[in-house]
Amino acid sequence: MTYGEIYMLFMARHPHLKPFYVDYRPHGHMSIIIWFKEGMALTIKYNQDNDVFELVKDAVPSS
Repeated sequence: MTYGEIYMLFMARHPHLKPFYVDYRPHGHMSIIIWFKEGMALTIKYNQDNDVFELVKDAVPSS
């Protein structure tokens, strides 16, 4: 699974957040960082075995 596929799957599962997304970047194995318009960043990891997203870090202001 590519990082782009992880991002698209996250967006499909959380469409209510889509208007707030700005960008994403790879962050290790099966993980991405998602940036939001207000400057927050969220690091998530896709657990393919259980088909769920896990929070790696709480949303924090990006610097």
